[in-house]
Amino acid sequence: MKFCKTLQKMVGLSDPEWVPFWMNYKLLKKMIHDLPTAELRETGGESTAESGGGLVNDFMQGLNKSPEEVKWFKLLYEEFQKARWFFEKGSQELAIREERLRKG
Repeated sequence: MKFCKTLQKMVGLSDPEWVPFWMNYKLLKKMIHDLPTAELRETGGESTAESGGGLVNDFMQGLNKSPEEVKWFKLLYEEFQKARWFFEKGSQELAIREERLRKG
């Protein structure tokens, strides 16, 4: 819980224009704790090398089965898009400033 509190303090100290672009960590964490626990799919006796997967593949095949998971991943994607857009906007502004400085 310390990370969430520290993050919220940082949001409060940051430029007010940046506040909408911070990830909503608290909501994402709450939603992930509310997800039903998924049971791993059985490989049917095959080794993980033969089944072409292992733990990650089993996990990925279990996704998109509950509406809560889909909702969480959509929110996560939207939060990443906010952060990506903010980063790209800032990068463009810095490139413009750099070009102006170079021109004199």
